[in-house]
Amino acid sequence: MTFTPHTIDPDLDLELVRETDVAPELVWRAWTEPELLTQWFTPKPWETPVVEVDLRPGGKFHTVMRGPGGEENDNTGCFLEVIPNERLVWTGALGPGFRPQTGPLLFTGVQVHSYCRIQNAVVLPYVDIGRYARLANVIVDRGVKIPAGLVVGEDPEDDARRFRRTSRGICLVTQRMLDRLDG
Repeated sequence: MTFTPHTIDPDLDLELVRETDVAPELVWRAWTEPELLTQWFTPKPWETPVVEVDLRPGGKFHTVMRGPGGEENDNTGCFLEVIPNERLVWTGALGPGFRPQTGPLLFTGVQVHSYCRIQNAVVLPYVDIGRYARLANVIVDRGVKIPAGLVVGEDPEDDARRFRRTSRGICLVTQRMLDRLDG
């Protein structure tokens, strides 16, 4: 798989660049050798006790970050592009072998209230998910307010009536679609 980078749009994208006087080979080793990655990957007092690197396109990139109170953040992703000493691209949206992750992918600013169940979902930024909502096999558009108790992904006919549903059972949920339910 070849990765094609997008072009930075200065009106929409923020690009952070930091230039350092370090040999590319050393930077490459710091990112690709687990025994080096564990030394710097998380800020103190956090630590990275687990690192797995299968350095090939489609290969696994797995880290576990542990906080001072014992809390853990387990992350598994997939390398998209591997060009030694030049380019290393990975994502958390895909698992090893370019397979979609099975858990929910929640973007910045997503608020999930108590007693919710979210499976196989992509929830874009600034979504508010009300109590007792059950969401499965969904993509939720940016800024949507999911009402308490809403169920999506359990009844194909009901989903197709209320939302845009693909032939593979994935539902797109937008605020406009939800507003039509109230009206």
